[in-house]
Amino acid sequence: MILDFASNKFIDHIIRDSHKLIWVHGYELKNSSTWTKFQLPISNNLQRTVHARQLKYDFIIGTGEYDEVKNEMPNGVTLLQVNKQPPDFLDLSKLKERQDMTY
Repeated sequence: MILDFASNKFIDHIIRDSHKLIWVHGYELKNSSTWTKFQLPISNNLQRTVHARQLKYDFIIGTGEYDEVKNEMPNGVTLLQVNKQPPDFLDLSKLKERQDMTY
C-alpha cells in the first residue's frame, strides 16, 4: 500500500497490522527551514552535532511503532506499508519521476 500526502487521521484508519513495516519516504521535519542542532552522520565512520536545515530522508519503523511517532509527524507524508525492508538500490523518487513523465 502506498499513501502519498495522506493526513494523519486518514492514515490511522488504513494502517494494517498485517504489514510488518512502515517506510516513510522523503520525510521533512516541521519547520525544516530553521537551523536546528542535530546529531548527523558526516560519513559512515563519523557523526557530528551540527546545525542543519531542510533535512529530507527516508526511514523505516515497525508498524507497531507508528502510534509512538504519529503525533510528531506532519500531515502530508508519503508512506508505504511493506513486509520486508526494501533493497538499498530501490529509490522511490526515481520511480515517481518516471510515473509523472508524459510521453
